[in-house]
Amino acid sequence: IPGAEKEGVHYLRTLDHAQSIIKDLAAGKSHAIMIGSACVTYEVADILRSKGLEVTEVMREHYFWEPSLSEAEAMIVEDRLVERGVTIIRDAEIAEITGGASVEGVTLKDGRHLPCDMVFAFIGVTHPTEWLADSGIALDRGILADEFLATSLPDVYAAGDGARFKDVVMEDTVMMGNWMNAVKQGEVAAKNMTGEHEVFTMVSFHSSHGFGDMISFAGDVVLREGRLIIMRGDPTTRSLVRFIIRDRRIVGATMVNRTADLNTIVKLIAAKTDIGERHGELADPTFDLKTLLS
Repeated sequence: IPGAEKEGVHYLRTLDHAQSIIKDLAAGKSHAIMIGSACVTYEVADILRSKGLEVTEVMREHYFWEPSLSEAEAMIVEDRLVERGVTIIRDAEIAEITGGASVEGVTLKDGRHLPCDMVFAFIGVTHPTEWLADSGIALDRGILADEFLATSLPDVYAAGDGARFKDVVMEDTVMMGNWMNAVKQGEVAAKNMTGEHEVFTMVSFHSSHGFGDMISFAGDVVLREGRLIIMRGDPTTRSLVRFIIRDRRIVGATMVNRTADLNTIVKLIAAKTDIGERHGELADPTFDLKTLLS
C-alpha cells in the first residue's frame, strides 16, 4: 500500500527486522499501529504496552485470532487486551501509511485517520518458492514432501515452515509454521538423509503468551465440514478448551489458560484415541483427560 516503504514500518521475519524494531523503540516512539491478529501481534503488543507505548490493533477480522480461535475464546483474549490499554478496531483495513520519510499515521479504507509513529505489519507467514521454479521439484504453495520428508527429487529433503508434508497423524498434507515443528522435522530429515527410514509423526503444537494469559494450539485447528466442536470450561473463568472431533477422535484443540491439558491432548491426538460418545466428559473441566489414554 502507499507509504509501506517509510521508516517505522516493521515486519518480523528476520533477525534484522527484530534489531530494527529494538532500535526504533530506543528512539522514544509513542504510538504503534498493529496490523493482523495472531501470535506475533499478540506477543509484541504485550511488549509494547510494557514499554508504555499506546497500541491500536487494526484487523480485518470480526474478532482477534479469527478463525484459529472460536469467538468465545477470542473474547477472553480481547477483554484482556482492552483491560491492558489496547484499542481494537475490527473489520477494518489500512489504505495508506502517511507522513514524510517516517511514519506519522495511517488512513483506513473507511476514511478514518489514526496518528502513529510505528506500524507493525504482522499479516502472515511467507513461503518463497520462486527460486525453485526451474528445479523440477514438486511445489504446492510450499515444497511437497512425503511422510519421510523426502521431496520429488532424489536425495532432496524438506523440513520446516516451507515443507508441505504428508502428516500421517492428521491423514492430510499440511504445512506447519512453528518452531517445534521445524526442529523435529530437521531431526527426522537428517536421519533419513544418512540412511535411516523414519516417518515424521509429531503432532504439531505451539503456545503464545501475553498479557498474563497463555493460548495453546495442538493438531489441526482448522474448522472443516463434518467436524464436531466440544467446548470444555467456562469463558467467565478465563479458562477454556475447544476440541475438534472427526470420526470419533480428537484431531485438534485450542486452549486458553489450560496449558496443563496440552500434553495429554497431544497424546490423545497422536494415539488416534476413539472417544466414542464421551462428549459430556470432554466438556467437563473437572474430568481427568488422562483416563482416556488408557
